[in-house]
Amino acid sequence: MLTAAGTHTIDFSAAAMRGAQRNPMVSVIIDGGAHDDVEYGSGFAHLREHWALASLRRMYGDRLVMCSAKTLQYQTELLLFVDSSAATPLDTIDWWQWTEGDLAHEVSVIDEEIVSAESEAVGCAFDRELPRRLGVYGPGTDWGYGHRALLHEWTVDSLAAAVQQTWGPRPTMFSTSTPEVVRWPRTANEAAHRDGTSGLETVATAAAGGHCPDPDTGRIAFCGWLFRYDEWHRAAELDDLATLMRLVVHDRPVAGLGPSRWEIRVSQFGERHVTRGADYLGVGISPDRELPAEEYRRLARRPLEQALSLLLTEIRAVRPGLMAALDRHRLFRCARLNQALPQRAIARNRAKVHDDVAHPDLRTTGRTESENLVLARSLAVLVEQMLATDPEVVPVGVRPR
Repeated sequence: MLTAAGTHTIDFSAAAMRGAQRNPMVSVIIDGGAHDDVEYGSGFAHLREHWALASLRRMYGDRLVMCSAKTLQYQTELLLFVDSSAATPLDTIDWWQWTEGDLAHEVSVIDEEIVSAESEAVGCAFDRELPRRLGVYGPGTDWGYGHRALLHEWTVDSLAAAVQQTWGPRPTMFSTSTPEVVRWPRTANEAAHRDGTSGLETVATAAAGGHCPDPDTGRIAFCGWLFRYDEWHRAAELDDLATLMRLVVHDRPVAGLGPSRWEIRVSQFGERHVTRGADYLGVGISPDRELPAEEYRRLARRPLEQALSLLLTEIRAVRPGLMAALDRHRLFRCARLNQALPQRAIARNRAKVHDDVAHPDLRTTGRTESENLVLARSLAVLVEQMLATDPEVVPVGVRPR
């Protein structure tokens, strides 16, 4: 039986440090991602990622336990699980000289990755087609996998020349290790970053002017909105907006929606705070029948109307109960992220990219009442803008025209 006299205080910070030393991980971010495909050719950034990872495997040798990588629009991220002797920041890559056979092997691996990604209809609709239609990342951009037919056109010489032109011999790199994260004071993440102004706004796209014809739709579709922001922390409000919309569609019955199923997503691949000045939110709707694009837009407005009503009631009452509930959801999500040292290292490294010390997902204290009221007003403005803007509609599992 455990008695009060027999209890012990556990030093979680010391335990975390021991864990970081036993199983260290190094997060590496290199400036330059899928956006480079526009200038250098389809699949270039994905091949560059594979080449960098293969080179790091040779650099670390037996000290590398496991590794993975991902190509995002503006940056390439690598995760290196290493032994304790190698858990130091990385500032360069010793490029392994590929042969045409090595390149052919990696092209075949990427080809399988593309087949797997394209087999997931919901992911294709939200991560590939919706940002294309919204123009989130600019003309000609794709989701970073590359086109299967065009990948085979690359040679070792053409790839090496493109890597030299984009990254050079010493690319711009940001590196954070799990031991470093444990030593970092948590108080560094508690800045509010709220001054009462809104740096996030909804932007009208081609759908608003009727310049882009609606696609053929089916039984499932995403309605998407484009947002611009002037300061990277402002994009965190999209997470609060998404949480509010999930509460509306799942916890509060919305009149006229029938047996529809809903899915609210933010950002390509769900990767947050990795874009530059623009991001997007999608509302996935699965009604009980096939509907035209305009009907999907009408359905998507229903939860927005209810969300706006809740926000305005909150603002008039000057008693942020709803915002406090949103903050509890945020704190739960942040608590789960903070429990995983690799995720904390990634978030910290992404903050370094923005030349900042604080990341919104690492804040572990609740918002103040005044902050919640500021957030309520900001979200109300965003929802009003969304209601005044026609969203782009992208079907799931139906090839666009």
